[in-house]
Amino acid sequence: MDQPKVTVYIPTYNRKGLLERAINSVIGQDYSNIEIIVVDDNSTDGTESFLEEKSKEVANLKFFVKKQNSGACASRNIAIENATGDFITGLDDDDYFLPNRISDFVHFWTEKEKETVFLYSSYTLKIGESHFTKRGLRKKKMDFDSLLKVNDVGSQVFIETEVLRERGFDERLPMWQDFKCWLDILSGGGIAQGINNYSYVVDISHAHERISMKRKDKLLIAEDIIKSSFQLDKYQRLYLENHKCNYGVGYKMNFKEVLSVLFRLDFDFFFKFRFIKQYIKTLNN
Repeated sequence: MDQPKVTVYIPTYNRKGLLERAINSVIGQDYSNIEIIVVDDNSTDGTESFLEEKSKEVANLKFFVKKQNSGACASRNIAIENATGDFITGLDDDDYFLPNRISDFVHFWTEKEKETVFLYSSYTLKIGESHFTKRGLRKKKMDFDSLLKVNDVGSQVFIETEVLRERGFDERLPMWQDFKCWLDILSGGGIAQGINNYSYVVDISHAHERISMKRKDKLLIAEDIIKSSFQLDKYQRLYLENHKCNYGVGYKMNFKEVLSVLFRLDFDFFFKFRFIKQYIKTLNN
């Protein structure tokens, strides 16, 4: 393929101003063969009218409006089902791309290792009007096991559309839908390959709620669904438990479990450090 078509999907809900920035960042890519699909989750802030006008100006923009609110996960699946690109990647409505994002992915795809099933990247974090910081990759290759240990993939990947369409996002989960989707894909074998280009900007400077701020009980529901979806051994279950470090949620770990992790030679220092951090948090549970 000389210049394969790439679909960018954007789920949105009541963020018209931020959505316009997101769409414009895709329009401004230095790669031309792009399809943009926006799925509006029954917004009440004039998003539908904005999309109607924007689609008249932008020929490669398609949009769908849901008749009732059902969450970003269902919105992603609608976009994936209607995508016509050879490849697909996502963008949250409150984030945006730097101009080189799609061209970098297409370039790296042609040089990827044979067993690679999707690409992911580092990102730039916007924490103020003019305050940015770069977040590099800790791991440039991930398989099913390493993703369970630490999710360095994040919420967006670059992948063949048919592969993502076959799996889709699990709409039962109140959060962690992206994490489970990547696990689903890697459970069939292969690796994910990362690139350090910082072309995705995660904006936490605005007043809108982000998914990471959701309530902890939703996290526990998501964890139970993931545990029941895969045949995880004892250590894989501990890997998954460790993901809750960022939320301060956990169960009562016993000291034998902690020692078993510390003495595993195939666990790197980073994982052991996070696991101990989680164990300390659970002491007060």
